[in-house]
Amino acid sequence: FLAALKDLAPNLRHAAPIAALVIRHPRATFVPTPEMEQVRPLQRTPIPGLYLAGDYTRTGWPATIEGAVRSGFIAADAILTDRQ
Repeated sequence: FLAALKDLAPNLRHAAPIAALVIRHPRATFVPTPEMEQVRPLQRTPIPGLYLAGDYTRTGWPATIEGAVRSGFIAADAILTDRQ
């Protein structure tokens, strides 16, 4: 991380962190079972103009940042499709 940060901000090349802490939790990512996927809400709702996006929605991916981004793309696609 420090190497990447120094590449992005060259003025930090000679800086040293005062403290750093990495926290890992084995249950931090919600990984639904195949049965749970059907319970997660879709991005398109029955309410006209209301769309959902987030790692909790039905994406086929676990509840991660990547899942949230995928959900946003699915919601945006639904919005664009419905506007046509």
